[in-house]
Amino acid sequence: MTKPTPISIWQPQTRNGKPIFVRPPVPAYGDHHASRMEIPADKTKGIRRVCFFGESVAAGYLFAPHLTCARVLEDQLNYMADEPYEVIDFSRTNETLGSMAETVAASLQLQPDIIVLYGGNNWNLLETPRISPYFPDPEARKSFGAIWAEGGVTSVMEAAIHQQVLGAEAALQVIADTVGELPVYVLLPEVNLADWAALQPPILADTAQRTRWYTLFEAAATNLAAQNARACLDQALKLLAVDEGTCPTTYRLIGDAWLLLGESEKALRAYRAEVDSESYASLCFLGSPRAGTLTRKVLTRMCRENKWPLIDLPAIFAEHTGEAVTGRRLFLDYCHHTLEGIHLAMATVTAMILDDSPWFTIASAPMPEIPPEIEAVTWLGAAVHTAHRLPDVPRRKELLDHALINALQTSFGITETMVDLVEARATGLPAVLTEAQERNFQGPYRLLMQHGWKYNHLDIVLIERIAALLKDAAPALAERIPNILLHHRGLGSEPEELAHPFYLWEPLMQFYPEIMQSARETTCIRCPWPRTSFALICPTTRDVNLKLVARQSAGFPTDVRVNGHSVATPELCESWTRHRIRVPRCVLNHGINKLTIVWSPKSMLNTEPPEERLQKGDEAHLHPIFGEIFSLTARLD
Repeated sequence: MTKPTPISIWQPQTRNGKPIFVRPPVPAYGDHHASRMEIPADKTKGIRRVCFFGESVAAGYLFAPHLTCARVLEDQLNYMADEPYEVIDFSRTNETLGSMAETVAASLQLQPDIIVLYGGNNWNLLETPRISPYFPDPEARKSFGAIWAEGGVTSVMEAAIHQQVLGAEAALQVIADTVGELPVYVLLPEVNLADWAALQPPILADTAQRTRWYTLFEAAATNLAAQNARACLDQALKLLAVDEGTCPTTYRLIGDAWLLLGESEKALRAYRAEVDSESYASLCFLGSPRAGTLTRKVLTRMCRENKWPLIDLPAIFAEHTGEAVTGRRLFLDYCHHTLEGIHLAMATVTAMILDDSPWFTIASAPMPEIPPEIEAVTWLGAAVHTAHRLPDVPRRKELLDHALINALQTSFGITETMVDLVEARATGLPAVLTEAQERNFQGPYRLLMQHGWKYNHLDIVLIERIAALLKDAAPALAERIPNILLHHRGLGSEPEELAHPFYLWEPLMQFYPEIMQSARETTCIRCPWPRTSFALICPTTRDVNLKLVARQSAGFPTDVRVNGHSVATPELCESWTRHRIRVPRCVLNHGINKLTIVWSPKSMLNTEPPEERLQKGDEAHLHPIFGEIFSLTARLD
């Protein structure tokens, strides 16, 4: 008899003379894996066993562990079928293709009758890490530089695509060879195209072209905000001519303009192109896991070659909603499902396995029920996730409010948790060391790590929306928020350093390796976008004194604004210079204030060609640096 081996984190043991697989205890705040503690190696007689694999979408991210795709699938199968089913959940967040293939192979010890695969969203971020100017290996950077020298950004994107295809096909073929004749059902993933934007700066070597791109972008964004769709479209198409289709931001503007003009199919094509052009090889800001055309093509081809049934979720979601562009009805954020989305996706799997009822019949059955406290926590988690992963785009406020309002309407008691979250953020301590987190842990609205406890920024965008919504929903609680912020973070007579990631208004809009660091390791704030904003927490009773130490290309204007009011226009140059700025109390709000430095689109500091640094194996920025901030201190006058 072959000795049992681990299946992912489930370790083989023997209990009462029978083999069983046992996972380590679930940590207090959760982990990446399903929460089932024990899996008997032997099937119960008469029960058909399904092993379920995938990424965070498959794991029921933000609902888990209280509700998962595997659990919904098991309930649907047992409701519809004449024979009993057991669904064993091996999905995990941050899953990679190689890891999933290993887990599928190990799961055969459980003698499954059916395999279900639901993945693909992670491929754009997790499968080509070496094709990047930031990968911490000099030889990998030199290789990247050699590809870059052949044809610039287009060449490195094509190299990443090629590697992604080869890796995905190889992993899926390993699964096919491993499972043999076992039935394998594959879901073709869909993502939130209607709401989620992939804001990225362009990669343009020519200064004139970069200036033209940012000028056109500002004009297009302004016209979009004013709903001048035709003008926005015209300017966005000019952007496309400048960046040659390598920047996802351009496609988002095109899609939004077409949607305003009522051309949903044209908008859909633009949004698909947006996802496809967000390549890990060319990222500036951290992207979001989303499956694109490449993923769907690879999955479709591999299913055809291996005769695996393929479930086309993009087509099914469009038919179910009646909308060409799927959005927040089925998605909590960029790719994770709402309750309806989980129910619908698993209905399609149930229908395919049983092959006796159409998916829409199963989907019309009542959706799973979960306690309102759990659903409210899920919506609050979706708001936190949106604040962390969606950059400063027009729909963000709308999406944040959508999630927070759903949380409030589902269970109003979540309001106290919202305020506890604000307090935990404001302290600047790890959340697990705060009284606010301890209160939350003891209550019915327990936030887990997946809901956003582990975060090293003030989270001011989220706090601002919580305060605004509670002003009407719970005025007494809303009044506590500025006082909490002032107590922990309010300015005093001693200078407070704002040029620290903790105070960044848009933490995502930094070079992504810098935001992945647990603590500040760079000597300054490097600004790859024409605006850099900070949270300024202060009362309105006194003026505020700022000291700015910064630099940018000489001869270009810089504007310092507080809450939209210009308070200074310091003259910066390529050497570090120090500037004193007074902010009058008349432009301040009690509590939250937004301090913004507006750089000239012509100011570009990184003049050394990236290929020269890459050829030496050094880290290189492909995107512009408009300015750098060494220090920005604030104190009350």
